Amino acid sequence: MSPSANWRSFWACHALKIVVIHVLAFPLVLSCAMSLLARRSSDVHQWLPDGFQEAERHKWFIEHFGADETAIVSWPGCTLDDPRVGRLASALVPSYDGQESPNDGPVTNGESPLFERAITGPQFLRILTSPPYRLSRNIAVDRLSGVLIGPDEQTCVVLVVSPAGEANRAAAIQQIYELGQTQCGLSSNEMHLGGPTVDGAAIETESQRSLYQLACLSACVVLLATWQRLRSIVLALVVFIVAIYSTMLCLTWMYLSGGVMNLGLVILPTLIFILAVAMAVHLVNYFRDAAEESGLASAASEAIRRGWQPCVLSAITTAVGFASLGISTTQTVRLFGIYAAAGTLTTLFLILVLLPSLMQLLAKYSMITPCISLPKARAEAAPLLSVIQHGVLRWSFAVVPFAIFAMALASAGLWGLSASVSIENRFSSKSRLITDYQWLEKHLGSLVPIEVVVRFREECRLDLAQRAQLIEQLEDLFKQHDGVNGTLSLTVFTPPIPEGGGARQAMQRALINRQISRLSPQFERWNLATSEGNDHLWRISARVATLSDIDYGDLVDRLHDDVTQCIATSENSGTEIVFTGFIPLMYKAQRLILEDLLKSFLAAFAVIGLLMMLVVRNVPGGLLVMLPNVFPFVVVFGVMGWLGLPVEIGAVTTASIALGITVDDTLHYLTWFNRGIAQRMSVQNSLTFAYQRCAGAMVNTTLICCVGVMVFSLSTFMPTVRFSRLLAMLLLAALVGDLVLLPAILASPLGRLLRQGVRRKPVAESCQSASTNSVTV
Repeated sequence: MSPSANWRSFWACHALKIVVIHVLAFPLVLSCAMSLLARRSSDVHQWLPDGFQEAERHKWFIEHFGADETAIVSWPGCTLDDPRVGRLASALVPSYDGQESPNDGPVTNGESPLFERAITGPQFLRILTSPPYRLSRNIAVDRLSGVLIGPDEQTCVVLVVSPAGEANRAAAIQQIYELGQTQCGLSSNEMHLGGPTVDGAAIETESQRSLYQLACLSACVVLLATWQRLRSIVLALVVFIVAIYSTMLCLTWMYLSGGVMNLGLVILPTLIFILAVAMAVHLVNYFRDAAEESGLASAASEAIRRGWQPCVLSAITTAVGFASLGISTTQTVRLFGIYAAAGTLTTLFLILVLLPSLMQLLAKYSMITPCISLPKARAEAAPLLSVIQHGVLRWSFAVVPFAIFAMALASAGLWGLSASVSIENRFSSKSRLITDYQWLEKHLGSLVPIEVVVRFREECRLDLAQRAQLIEQLEDLFKQHDGVNGTLSLTVFTPPIPEGGGARQAMQRALINRQISRLSPQFERWNLATSEGNDHLWRISARVATLSDIDYGDLVDRLHDDVTQCIATSENSGTEIVFTGFIPLMYKAQRLILEDLLKSFLAAFAVIGLLMMLVVRNVPGGLLVMLPNVFPFVVVFGVMGWLGLPVEIGAVTTASIALGITVDDTLHYLTWFNRGIAQRMSVQNSLTFAYQRCAGAMVNTTLICCVGVMVFSLSTFMPTVRFSRLLAMLLLAALVGDLVLLPAILASPLGRLLRQGVRRKPVAESCQSASTNSVTV
């Protein structure tokens, strides 16, 4: 029995069984997928790199001073004398009475509270002006300025979120709005919220919107685009069903492996869905060709016989592109790459097994007529592709040098790439979160802390008053830098430290020493001081602007240099400074984003390059065929560098994704070109043959992928928006590389390197194949 007969026999005997097995498995797959979608996380730490010194230092800081995730609330007229400040704090944290320590626990009444502490400007003002501090109102207001009090005595309510609130940030924010309305008569438009809890709630809300609204919209758009490109509703539905099932299987693997859905992974289901559609469209292209040449009865088996090799190679290269993200230092990017690679290989299995089974059954029962619409679709697509084809063949001698020149020019812009992870670049400027931050920073002050821990070792000779004096000097030093608008430390509660060596000054310092020693337990409860062994740790929280053009990395470096110089004296021996907080973490993340982008792309390029060398059977040819696949990366990211557009975490994934998808089209084009060469066609006839056979499918897959991912540009989460736009641009640039640059390379003398391993058929057999394919130039 011939191989073709074996293929036909397999699908004729097993197609129905394969479909029934997958239908029976669908309820379980659906259940696992839905369970994963309900398992969400909005922890912002997963967007930051791990495994480096700054991350460990931040963990150390949290262990000693607590995480204290907070939500900050203010409104017009929220001043120190506004009674609504106390009413809102008491409504959200019943234990708050404005008199006690800001660390008193909540009254639970048998329920899990969403907030465990409330801190307000009037509360701290009352503490500072009462015994034992007895500061004047003006001095107390000045000390709290830039932290709890803004211009014109504008103040706020700082709410420390409980574990229950962290688990459901959206509910915590909703409670603020509801109690603000019922207890204080404040509408949601009057209240302005900020802080990590509000950021997390916004991310969680956008994650749900992307999962359920934008993903569904993207699926509908892809279905319509597939129908429009294939000109067959039955074929479009078959492709759609297989793509949906592939996506759910990918989510099932994530669920079974203990994965959690977050905003970094929210576009993954749609990406797998679009990849499945793209792979299916290529196989449908083989199916339509087989149906046109040998009839519907054997079209499915013939399509697999012709297309399994490029489909497998393209899926493997795409999976390699995803897997290269596994070397990223960012957890979200790393998981994205691993799950996407697994999803791609799962999709390959379904494309080679389930899709032909469905087409075999539809053909058997005469429910599909692909050949009717095929000539019309080709005729409509032919004029533009024909113009491109003839232009490339005619000017191939100029296309390759011009492309290399364009890549060289664009590559100069790669050195100008910069990274960004600031909150201003994560949300739209018109979003509620950004407008609230703008209002809070204008009326209250900066909100983002740079945490500085001063370690006084056991051998340090400074007494408590001298240590407080050193803290004051450091705070004054911080405030001299643009961008630092306020500081908070235990010196808020200490009287001015006297200078000089007289008896009176010595007595005052002795009193201050006793006061600091007596209040040490309270400072520890306020997370302003603690100890580690015999060392004492005092905390300074410097506040910097959230929305600004400040170079945080440069600011941290300047602060570090000034502080190091300040404590580099003999009397300060035994004193160390530790910088931590989100600002240093973001600074480190900015640098590692670019490193991850380069490392992941080079890793994908190296592995895919080796695979291409095996495909074309020589090393120079493998490197040459990678040129059109590198083309989109160099051009798009180079232009970004020239224009000064920042690179974000999402951009790290797009480079490897685009490389994998680009190789997909390259392999299908080379497959048809090599078949033309094997049939003893001329180079130009082989290029025309490849254009006629797969250029339409390449255009279809690119357009379908682009419209599918561009739906996510409707998101208000800017990394998702920029991810979708950047990936669409890369895919369009990749199409240019595969339809223009690759044929030009094949038509040029360099193309000989790619034709060396092609085995030509005997003359009689090639003549028969040529007459069957009837290629015209």
